[in-house]
Amino acid sequence: MTDNTNRTQTKGWYTCTIVDEAQTVVRRGLTTHACTTAQHLSTMPAENQNSGRVQTMIEGNDLQGQNNNPEEMEENQNEMAALLAESANPISIKRGDVVEGVIVRIDQDEILVDIGLKSEGVLSTKELPSSGYGSFSELHLNDKILVYVIQPETSEGHAVLSLKRANTERQWRIAEEQYKNNELLKAKVIDYNKGGLIVDVAGIRGFVPISQILNLKREEVAAGGENQETAAKLQSMKDKELQLKIIEINRARNRLILSERLQSRNGVSAVARNCSMS
Repeated sequence: MTDNTNRTQTKGWYTCTIVDEAQTVVRRGLTTHACTTAQHLSTMPAENQNSGRVQTMIEGNDLQGQNNNPEEMEENQNEMAALLAESANPISIKRGDVVEGVIVRIDQDEILVDIGLKSEGVLSTKELPSSGYGSFSELHLNDKILVYVIQPETSEGHAVLSLKRANTERQWRIAEEQYKNNELLKAKVIDYNKGGLIVDVAGIRGFVPISQILNLKREEVAAGGENQETAAKLQSMKDKELQLKIIEINRARNRLILSERLQSRNGVSAVARNCSMS
């Protein structure tokens, strides 16, 4: 008879996981009762091995004992079915994916992150910034982080991950939340062109159209950045920090448009509301 049963012996107990259809297997005078694919059973020899009697347990509960609770049995079976479904449909990742994981171990040279694979992914601490978000001192066990997949699987079975490369995606998600919630943010002007200002929003390049810049007059806006006086004003704003509001965001096109005028209107509206309440 072909034995399709995986078995491990521990202190006289046999633990069996049936990987095929229901069947009965006889080994060393012990009878192992068949179990369904969705059940994990343990068998222990009876006092009289020749009788072929066995005690059958499901998840440590004797089916003929006092813990024979239908609700608990159903819950255990549902949990087991969920685990089997998860193992039958493993997560598939590829290079370039940005996924969320949970930190499960922190060492001096590497961090292990659970991203839903058979083995944890490895994050090198050498790439971590010296301070701020993502620095070694800011990461803790059970923290949820976004990681970039550099290599889905090494010869050792681990995925190679990067926190630094995933930071851009993280900032885009933060920007999307700020846009949905009409939040204000601060950004530094890093350059300009005839159409407006280029700003750095936590590592993302954003653009403030010339019509949305607060300290430009209507005639200067109408003249555009090609006008010498307007260009001089734009240049003078380089390296300054502005308070802005996102008016358009498109992650697929790396498009982030902001306004300084709208954030000012929000501020005026907030002051007016406070005055009316007082």
